[in-house]
Amino acid sequence: MRKTNKKGGQFLLDKILRSNFTGLSGQIQFNGHERAPKHTFQIINVIGSSYREIGFWSDGLGFSKSLDPNASYSSSVKELGKVVNPTCDIRLRIGVPSMSIFKQYANVIQDHSENVTSFKGFAIDLFYETVKKLPYHLEYDYFAFNGTYDELVKQVYLKNYDAVVGDVTIVSTRYEYASFTQPFTDTGLVMVVPVKSKTGGRTWLFMKPFTKLMWILILVIIFYNGFVVWMIERNHCPELKGPILHQTTTMLWLAFCSLFSLNGDRLHSNLSRVAMVVWFFVALIITQIYTASLASMLIVEQFEPTVDSIQQLKNNNAIVGCDRGSYLQRYLQDALGINAENIKQFDSQESHANALRNKKIAAVFLDVPGAKIFLAKYCKGFVQAGPIYKLGGYGFVFPRGSPLLPGVNQALLNISESGTLRDLENSMLASEKCKDIIDPGAETTSLSPASFMVLFILTGGTSTTALLIYIFSESYLWPGQRTMWSLMMAVIKHWRSQKRLFSRRVHNVAKSPLNFAT
Repeated sequence: MRKTNKKGGQFLLDKILRSNFTGLSGQIQFNGHERAPKHTFQIINVIGSSYREIGFWSDGLGFSKSLDPNASYSSSVKELGKVVNPTCDIRLRIGVPSMSIFKQYANVIQDHSENVTSFKGFAIDLFYETVKKLPYHLEYDYFAFNGTYDELVKQVYLKNYDAVVGDVTIVSTRYEYASFTQPFTDTGLVMVVPVKSKTGGRTWLFMKPFTKLMWILILVIIFYNGFVVWMIERNHCPELKGPILHQTTTMLWLAFCSLFSLNGDRLHSNLSRVAMVVWFFVALIITQIYTASLASMLIVEQFEPTVDSIQQLKNNNAIVGCDRGSYLQRYLQDALGINAENIKQFDSQESHANALRNKKIAAVFLDVPGAKIFLAKYCKGFVQAGPIYKLGGYGFVFPRGSPLLPGVNQALLNISESGTLRDLENSMLASEKCKDIIDPGAETTSLSPASFMVLFILTGGTSTTALLIYIFSESYLWPGQRTMWSLMMAVIKHWRSQKRLFSRRVHNVAKSPLNFAT
């Protein structure tokens, strides 16, 4: 204007028409006396104190998500997706189930004296952390709902609530009325049953340390070693001769006595002594291991589930339990085939536990998140049994097509990946954690022959070698060798008799001081 003040308006008009720059509203350029029609604007979604870039609008082309040469254009803004418009003036009404059995997830505390209602639990804390991760400000109020979970989900469909926070399981029938976030807990349904002692029948407990094959092998080795000793010693000891019954009982006596005493002074042959020394060494190891294993079984009691399958429940026509107001009764009937009259509903964890202890029900079916809480609290009397039936897990509820749902899902992912979700769950379970957890799989297994095979080979091989030497010396030596062998054995016997005679004399002399002095 200052430059063209003296040159007149025509000069100013020409300067304006030749303008070509980018202003706040886009490109400033004129075609003739009109603004050039080619303009492109970026569209942002303002959310509270932040914003989200959602696309572009080009004059003559329409809306697009990008400015790429191959980008697709549309005349409708719907091409850019949902536009979120939460503001501080709109407060969400969030329903919370007040009849939750597992208060650790959602607990509605009503103070009637001050007319105040507070909300606590894992789901409440998780939703608070989720809202903090959203890229926009979101305000909300909790409202207690005293009804079934299906009715609570329908309240979102009826627009009485904008969302639901609590231990609400994701099942297909509820998708007719609302949408769910991704599950924030483990998924599945499990069966919890009482435990019984594996050693309840203690009549044959002493047989538990070893397997049946191990006991049979021990008896075989005992009889075999007894036979070898009897075979070698029968020509040297008159007690081993006589009727067959007498010889048999004597052989058995030798076999079993070798478990507790070497009896070396009563054996006459060095062959039988060698066989017994090795067997006594093996028997000592076996008896010590047996004693330790049996003591462990007596001190540490082992447990197992009273019921291990759905089929066993059906065969026994057993009564089972589930949470009142949940989807489980319908699922047990339709999916698992349990009769409706065999299903009982309960209002608390304590009623579940008492019914199981009093044998009013044989099993209780719980979602995996609820089973974690129940077993953490009652770990000494109950255990999870059978397979895990895949179901949806717990999730937050929103109206179908809610623009908040994508952002909440992304926030839940961020919380899970950062470890915050794990920390919240561990903190919840820590208050209920039981120190003496029953593990039905942690049992003392019976020992098999594989653990002692080297020892059995050692004693069996030694006894067999002694027996073969004895048979060879007695039956397969020619007369000259037999005479030399007999002479050698006679010298050994004479030396042994002289040794015993000398020892006896020393013993008698030691008894009398006078003889000893002499």
